[in-house]
Amino acid sequence: MKGKHLAIKKMNEIQRNIDGWEGKDIGQCCNEFIMEGTLTRVGAKHERHIFLFDGLMICCKSNHGQPRLPGASAAEYRLKEKFFMRKVQINDKDDKEGEYRHAFEIILKDGNSVVFAAKSAEEKNGWMAALISLQYRSTLERMLDTAMLQEEKEEQMRLPGAEVYRFAEPDSEENVVFEENVQSKSGIPIIKAGTVLKLIERLTFHMYAEQQVVTHTDLYLNIN
Repeated sequence: MKGKHLAIKKMNEIQRNIDGWEGKDIGQCCNEFIMEGTLTRVGAKHERHIFLFDGLMICCKSNHGQPRLPGASAAEYRLKEKFFMRKVQINDKDDKEGEYRHAFEIILKDGNSVVFAAKSAEEKNGWMAALISLQYRSTLERMLDTAMLQEEKEEQMRLPGAEVYRFAEPDSEENVVFEENVQSKSGIPIIKAGTVLKLIERLTFHMYAEQQVVTHTDLYLNIN
């Protein structure tokens, strides 16, 4: 919770420092601040200060050196454009492809694109690593979830036989009686009566664990 609180505080501080902000708050679109820095936007007269979050790339123009009227905002930056990370693709640009070195391209869904250039190869690599990681994060997370679910299916816990584990006795009319046509909210059958061993099994085994598994007053104990 502390980490989440600090992340929200950081987002609010950045947004308050950007003049001309429009749309949803950063905290409504993002969960994590990634990095910030200065890049050249190809075609623009001035450099852009970039704030990168897990959900947004915010491009600003510095207000330093700009004349300010009395009562004007004291924000350090002015919003120029922002890109939703889920709606863009990142494309590396070779130095020989254009006049700008250390460049990469943001491709929008409508086919338009914006080219940014860093000051060095090292700086470009830092931005590319962060952007590519964000672009494929959701895909990688889905792949990981699928792999983990498949692993769970393939490695299900196997219950040993009754001769080894006394609580593995199969259900029968002699050891457990269920309420007819009645189930708990989770879909687990409600026990009307049962032996001690069967009740312990149902209360502790992960497939049957249910806080209200025993709800009937005519429970009987058959201890042998």
